[in-house]
Amino acid sequence: MGFLFWRNVYVCNAFFRLVQVFLVGVFYASPVWSEMAVELEGIEVMSTSPLSTSGIDVNQVPNRVQAINAAEIEEGNYTNIADVLQSQFGGVTTNAAQNNPLQADLQVRGFTASPLLGLPIGLAIYQDGMRINEPLGETVHWDLVPTDAVERMELISGANPIFGLNALGGALVLKMKDGFSFEQEQLAMSYGSFDRSKLSLQAGANSNGLAYYIHANRFKEDGWRDLSDSDAHSFYGNIAVNKDNFYAKRSLQKTVSDLIGNSITPVELLKQDYDAIFTAPDITENNLTALGLESDYWLNDELQLSFNGYFRQLKADAFNGDMADDDDDENGIYDAVNNISQRDQQSYGLSLQSTLFKDLAACQNQFTFGFGFFQGDSRFKAKVQQASLDPKTRSTMTAGATTGPYTDERTDIKTTNQSMGLFASDTWSLTPQVSLTLAGRYDRTQIQLRDQTGDQSELDGKHVFYLFNPSFGVSYRLNSKLNFYGSISQSARAPSAIELACSEEVLEMAGEDEECRLPNAFLADPPLDEVVARNFEFGLRGQWNEMMKYHLGVFHSTNKDDIIFQSTGRSTGLFKNIDKTRRMGLEAGLKIASGRLETNINYSYLKATFEDDFFVLSPNHPAAVDINGDASAGSIRVKRGDRIPGLPEHTLKVHSKLLLSDKASFSVEWQASAGQYLRGDESNQLSKTPSYNVFNLNADYAISEQIQILAKVENVFDKKYYSFGLLGEEPDEVVGLEHLSDNRFYGPGSPRGVWLGLRATF
Repeated sequence: MGFLFWRNVYVCNAFFRLVQVFLVGVFYASPVWSEMAVELEGIEVMSTSPLSTSGIDVNQVPNRVQAINAAEIEEGNYTNIADVLQSQFGGVTTNAAQNNPLQADLQVRGFTASPLLGLPIGLAIYQDGMRINEPLGETVHWDLVPTDAVERMELISGANPIFGLNALGGALVLKMKDGFSFEQEQLAMSYGSFDRSKLSLQAGANSNGLAYYIHANRFKEDGWRDLSDSDAHSFYGNIAVNKDNFYAKRSLQKTVSDLIGNSITPVELLKQDYDAIFTAPDITENNLTALGLESDYWLNDELQLSFNGYFRQLKADAFNGDMADDDDDENGIYDAVNNISQRDQQSYGLSLQSTLFKDLAACQNQFTFGFGFFQGDSRFKAKVQQASLDPKTRSTMTAGATTGPYTDERTDIKTTNQSMGLFASDTWSLTPQVSLTLAGRYDRTQIQLRDQTGDQSELDGKHVFYLFNPSFGVSYRLNSKLNFYGSISQSARAPSAIELACSEEVLEMAGEDEECRLPNAFLADPPLDEVVARNFEFGLRGQWNEMMKYHLGVFHSTNKDDIIFQSTGRSTGLFKNIDKTRRMGLEAGLKIASGRLETNINYSYLKATFEDDFFVLSPNHPAAVDINGDASAGSIRVKRGDRIPGLPEHTLKVHSKLLLSDKASFSVEWQASAGQYLRGDESNQLSKTPSYNVFNLNADYAISEQIQILAKVENVFDKKYYSFGLLGEEPDEVVGLEHLSDNRFYGPGSPRGVWLGLRATF
């Protein structure tokens, strides 16, 4: 049946044609066909678990892997890790839903990692073995990752059970610098458009097996949109020991950020004023403290033991000014609300792992066995305050503005997420060319919710999820030019506390007037099923010659009991399970190095669809109908095969770097993306956002061996484009916007920006 399915998919037909071309090319390009087992000059080792203390040759990995090192990150002068992924990795997209450079939504193969509560998180992120998905909603805060302190970043795509919960679309593993990998002092600074300034200091050294590394960073900008200033301060440091067969590293991180992301804007308003915002403010203040310890010890030449332990505390305050619902203003005085929330999250975990390098049946074999524990405790408080919008700025926080009383919409809840997992992975090299990988993980997850207000006892509940997820893969390396891989895998994610507290079943239990104001209120916890992703993929990769490397692969992932968010209006909504969603596509990558010119090309095709017929709440959709008989049109019908909103079908990235001389280099980056359906238009009845392409430039010149001058230009041609879209309330209900009627809201891309910088290394 798998053959019949793929035979009818035109993407894979194209893939098979390309495979034929590659095979014929390899045959005729090889002087002697029998010389198929020629080894590459270097072996690239990839992580096989979150601990990243041991790995295997990338040619043995049965799925797509991508990596970037510190030097390559440094060259791009990136703002954050999401920036790096968007620029350098295939199959990765970001959008400007929040419209803050440190708060991007990131998608890998249609699975999301985002700082926004309520989005379905389908990626697992690890920093030196520390899980940095936050416990309340599995969110990922890019402002809390010290980009310049990253030594190596690896993206392992596909449903990979070894990386635990939420690794539906893949896992991101970050290995941080220490004094053994970074033995210098460096100062980097830049300043330019939007009054954006960056300052980074780092230093590392080692002696007699002991090392230290410290990094401090400051980011500040006024933002290119109205009322959109942000700043972030970060410190990261570690001490390490590397003696005989023992390595250990103890780390400390402190990050404080104050971010304003004024989100999407009505499309008609953007045409009049591209810098304009809808309502303001949308402030997030993060305060992170994290401690980590990792170590590994070789008992002998065959057995390696690894340990990781960590503690994270994140305090996050949010203040969001928004237009009021009709029933929020009973006396006609207030036309807005302030949604105010506080999150205090503490998470800690540990992992134990053993890796045995011992031949099996006279064949090379690597066996890994481990245990992982994670617990996250959260306290979430929220309240809603009546307010008024300033007619000029549409902000609820202008000087002299008065605010009204707090409403009864108050939330105070404690949640505890506890997960324990046993995992094992075995890579067996049957021959020097053929490797088999068998892996699996058993996870037991318990989520508990406890109301703290005293009058919402229906919130109290305990939910337990447990599942064993297996995977199987094969890698067949014909020669240095051709490596075939294929895998079948399964991974899962438990519903987050946010999703458990706000689902469609709640609406039926609590009454038709109840709704969940995310992230500002919860309702009783209904049952939601665990999301299970089943993935299979196969592809080709290799090094054609010294000048060219390539990758070509297809993937097919099906989510059973997927959880979607459905809007009941503005920031309110509910979650529900649907039977099935599917993400399938093709990824192609090519790297060409010739003389002083190096070019990277990444293309991806993604078909993300609903595989179920159902009705979904979307009261702002012009085709919404009344299915409840209450004379309110609030639902649209989704049919099997409709595309999932917010995901572009085609993306293309081309990055070329030219070494002008031994002292100067110049690079050009072209990013192109197809349009996407708007969130709220799950039925695909409206038009997509426009397709777009953007050009960026980077240049550097070495004044001396220690001093470099840097220049960066984003959106060279100052193109107006939109990377996200959503259906909202008609904007004419807001003071000053009475002439607007189009309820399409877009996330505008940043206009042209120019920055100059200096890097000094000693």
